[in-house]
Amino acid sequence: MSIATEYSQPFDAAVPQTRPGPSTSRPARPAPSGRQRQRREQPPLRLVSPSRSHRLPMLFGLVAVAVLAVMFGFAAFHSQMASTQYELEEVQRELTLETERLLDLQIQLDELNSPAQIERLARGALGMVDPSTPVDVVVDETLVAEVADAARFADGGSAGSR
Repeated sequence: MSIATEYSQPFDAAVPQTRPGPSTSRPARPAPSGRQRQRREQPPLRLVSPSRSHRLPMLFGLVAVAVLAVMFGFAAFHSQMASTQYELEEVQRELTLETERLLDLQIQLDELNSPAQIERLARGALGMVDPSTPVDVVVDETLVAEVADAARFADGGSAGSR
């Protein structure tokens, strides 16, 4: 056989197909059973991408988690709004009470500043009289002399000198 014909033949044809005979170091295998023969005849396994039917439950789970998160967010937001509304109502009640108190104090101030109230307090507590009634005050001369002597004595002068 020439080199050209040797390389032009297919690889399997060029290599002789011989099986080695039984070896003395290894025992002979028993013949495969029917079930083992079926396993050997199955095509080799290969990696395939997940089908859409496997993705659907995962997508449903993600959507359910997102919906629950949004619902929890709404519940927390509603709770915060209710708390703020309660505080707002409390402040409005306080404002109403303070406004009523301010009005009461304003009325009381107006009553105290009225001319009738001022006159009543002046006559009763201070003992003042109506200016339309003139009152003549008569002062004794001896009383005036005693007051004058006392003033001079306080200034360092003598009581008898005039």
